[in-house]
Amino acid sequence: FHTETLYNGVYLININQLNNSITKKVIINK
Repeated sequence: FHTETLYNGVYLININQLNNSITKKVIINK
C-alpha cells in the first residue's frame, strides 16, 4: 500500500512504507 501525506503544500507519495517513515522524519526535522 502507498501512503499519501501533505506537508507544507508538498504532496508526497511513497510506495515503500519504510522510505515513507524516513521521509516524514526528515521533513518534520526541517
